[in-house]
Amino acid sequence: MCLFAGARLLAPPRHQVLNVNAPPILISLGTVLAFLLLNIEIADYFSEPGSTLTFQFSGSFARDMTYSIAWAMFALVLLVIGIAKRARALRYAGLGLLGVTILKLFFHDLASLDQLYRIGAFVAVAAIAMLASFAYQRFYAASVKETGKVPPRPGS
Repeated sequence: MCLFAGARLLAPPRHQVLNVNAPPILISLGTVLAFLLLNIEIADYFSEPGSTLTFQFSGSFARDMTYSIAWAMFALVLLVIGIAKRARALRYAGLGLLGVTILKLFFHDLASLDQLYRIGAFVAVAAIAMLASFAYQRFYAASVKETGKVPPRPGS
């Protein structure tokens, strides 16, 4: 929270620190820290009492799916905030994390699931992907309506 508050308090003309624009750096560090804390909390919850904290991506169905669900929800939060604040970097980070989560789900999590759980995982991934696509389409349509012109595509 302090990193986000610091970014908010460093409004112009105080936003330059050593000739570097500080708020984007603080917001990026705060987002990375929040993601790391999310993963640490999941690892702590699934660690045995009295043992050391370990990060494992195998052996426990509940732990693997908790990581996947938490990553997908974090990606959706990044996407929604990026859309609301019109921050391209946040939107791309959210879409990238959602892509990594879907790859993890397909290549790691689904390999160890039974048929019924696999169907449930596909339904959950489809619901999250649909939410993300509807949110992104709504942003795209709102920006076209607001500016009256089609926003440039990435890379053009």
